[in-house]
Amino acid sequence: MNARRCVLLLAAFTCAVLPCPADPGHEILIEDLNLQITANPTLPDLYYQRAGNYRELGRLADARADFEKCLTLQSGFLPAERELARLDEAEGRRKEAIERLEKAIAAAPPEAGVHLTGCYAVLADMDLKAGRNEEAFAAVSTGISLTQAVTFDLYLLRDEAQRRLGKHDDRVRDLAAAVEKLKSFVLRIAWIEAMIDAGRGAEVLPEIQKQIDSSRLKASWLIRRARARLHDQKTDPAAKELAAKDLEAALAEVEGRIRPERPDLSLVCDRALILALQGKREEAAKELADAKSRGADQWMTRILEGVLAAVPK
Repeated sequence: MNARRCVLLLAAFTCAVLPCPADPGHEILIEDLNLQITANPTLPDLYYQRAGNYRELGRLADARADFEKCLTLQSGFLPAERELARLDEAEGRRKEAIERLEKAIAAAPPEAGVHLTGCYAVLADMDLKAGRNEEAFAAVSTGISLTQAVTFDLYLLRDEAQRRLGKHDDRVRDLAAAVEKLKSFVLRIAWIEAMIDAGRGAEVLPEIQKQIDSSRLKASWLIRRARARLHDQKTDPAAKELAAKDLEAALAEVEGRIRPERPDLSLVCDRALILALQGKREEAAKELADAKSRGADQWMTRILEGVLAAVPK
């Protein structure tokens, strides 16, 4: 699988809760849960499970009612508060969602501590979407500090907060430690991106070259090599010309893979990133706006937006 596609798939936890096509399996589970709730009407876990099935069926009002029922039965039921916040956000009320989650975390009883890490992950994601980068960094740092378990999502969220805050040396250090802990290729890619942003792209050029040589689809790695070379153009006269060739090759591949009738948004963002790196700011900004209007999320657009911010208007 394409490495960039892996990043997007494994970052899918950041997506808002959206209605899904009806699944007969969920209807069967709901019928079973209805019987269990009739027999045990005071068990919040049953309502929580049914709410999840309602949500998968797109019955968001019913899901909300069950999540709220959990809280009437058990004050401080953090999973229900977290999911209510996600529903708030999906309905366009991100500010209220953040406030709900912050309040729930602050009032969490000791026995709810096992759920705090997940709540901080959702809160950090919402903060990032709202442009609250300092708050996102604080939330994700706290979440990481609360667990010794695998925190893949939190590492990616921390990296994004650090990137936005310009903490590139910290990114390099923290991602190197995360890669050592989890042996994750996706985190390794994030570390390479951090090295490029920190102006240390020359150090990872051999690894990028290895991926170019071994990958069938090379565009994402050609873009990374071009970015690394552009950082070096002040000290290496040939770097700018080599970067331009990489971008031309990447653009040819990306345009050959985009289907106009149903374009892959990650490829659209790649094309816009190439245009931005070529100095075609207006064209890149137009592509970015189009990708966002079609539903591209922050994990597809984050590098592009950073590059655009650095290109003079």
